[in-house]
Amino acid sequence: LSNKWLLKAIDSLDSLDSLHAPGTKKEAQIAAYILSVMMGETTEFDEDKLDGYDNKPRLLIQLGMAALKNGQQRGAMEIFKQATALCNSSDPPDYKDEVLRAMDAQIIIELEEGNMDGAVQAIRSR
Repeated sequence: LSNKWLLKAIDSLDSLDSLHAPGTKKEAQIAAYILSVMMGETTEFDEDKLDGYDNKPRLLIQLGMAALKNGQQRGAMEIFKQATALCNSSDPPDYKDEVLRAMDAQIIIELEEGNMDGAVQAIRSR
């Protein structure tokens, strides 16, 4: 499916969104954005596209993994930093394994780029 087709389908959600399922259109727009990142159609992270999404850290981790898969290491690193910063609390989230994978990815990226200080800092935050 093309992103263009998906966006057209999302536009038709206006009546459903207002009558039966408030928030459906926004959720569909967020899903379309995630798919565009995963398919490599979008190369830059746009946090404004995620406004209104309740589970932002988890979504950021998934976007970071998609960016990493598409070879966008620097972009993935920035997304992982935002996600892990949002997860810093004394009470770990239910998806703590995903957070740990994001932190591990940060460490690996820092090491591959030769940034030992950044890798050490990422290890300490883990």
